[in-house]
Amino acid sequence: MAGAAALTLALSACSLLPGSGSDGLTSGDDYSVTGALAEVPLVTGDDISVATADLVRATEINGVDRPATFNPKAIFVWEASLDGRPFSGTGDDRDYGTVHAAPPQVGRNSLGSKHTEFEELAGWTTLDVDSYVEVRAPHDVTVLTGAFDDDTLADLPEVEPGVRTIGEGPDRKQDLEKVTPVSPVGWPMRTSVEDGNLAISPSTETVQSWREGPDSSMADHPALGPIATALDEEDVVSARLEAGDFRSAGLQGSEAEPLADHPFDGVGVGWGAQDGEPRVVVSYHFADDDAASAAVEPLREVFDAPTVAEDLVIEEISADGSLVTARLSTVKANSQHSVAARLQRRDAPFYLPAR
Repeated sequence: MAGAAALTLALSACSLLPGSGSDGLTSGDDYSVTGALAEVPLVTGDDISVATADLVRATEINGVDRPATFNPKAIFVWEASLDGRPFSGTGDDRDYGTVHAAPPQVGRNSLGSKHTEFEELAGWTTLDVDSYVEVRAPHDVTVLTGAFDDDTLADLPEVEPGVRTIGEGPDRKQDLEKVTPVSPVGWPMRTSVEDGNLAISPSTETVQSWREGPDSSMADHPALGPIATALDEEDVVSARLEAGDFRSAGLQGSEAEPLADHPFDGVGVGWGAQDGEPRVVVSYHFADDDAASAAVEPLREVFDAPTVAEDLVIEEISADGSLVTARLSTVKANSQHSVAARLQRRDAPFYLPAR
């Protein structure tokens, strides 16, 4: 992907306020991808990635326990089950979680040997998180739900009213001597708690916008908003959505043909379960209804290519307006993790060869 992303930071309040029930980020029965996107200010441009998950539901579906305190063995089982990695057994008898719902990147260091240091710096760890939404763009921001209140950040200095900081210095001012488990790149991190939700970002303005309620949120994004709605119709418990240019050089050996006549500008993958079995949903956003309809069969061929079919089997693929949505079952126990890896490495069925 290329291009700069611009953050819409309108600071007047609207209905999409932090912690505002079904209009924002929640967990359990009220969780939705659309609600997660509604929690964070709108970002537009060609380099946008959003991740969200309901860790409560995913933990229940996977049949594991979330540790209440730091316990390396128990944390490994919990995190591996959510990540789609084997968490017990050996060889062909290894156990995998049913759904993929990777924990937020911002808290990864709190699950290992740096757990105590992370908690002392930030006032929380990933073990406290029920659900999250994470926008990875020039104005990164993560919002968490869970066991957060005014006391969570009470020991941190305030840089603006209601906004506290982990580390000193201007926004995005890197200091490699101040690398911490909370900020591996050495930036100070701004953070705030509002209505029981916690936001953390290297941008003071982004956290302020989140606190006050942006005029526009990521749920209003022209491509990712409709994709989120499609994923919610499939009752997913986690999702990854991206917007930009999805042409690749095909370096991973994909046999998929490029969709030169029908390029899409957004894609989302959602993970869920049906009758105890893993389910994956992939939704693509096109410029118009005609482009989406014309792309159904070419996309079917993408999924039927051997390199994709080794992980996913199409149950149904169809167009609805400007979206094409594929409902898929998995082939192998680790296919849910493989799907996430395909998106991460820019491979089919998400990125297609360039002409």
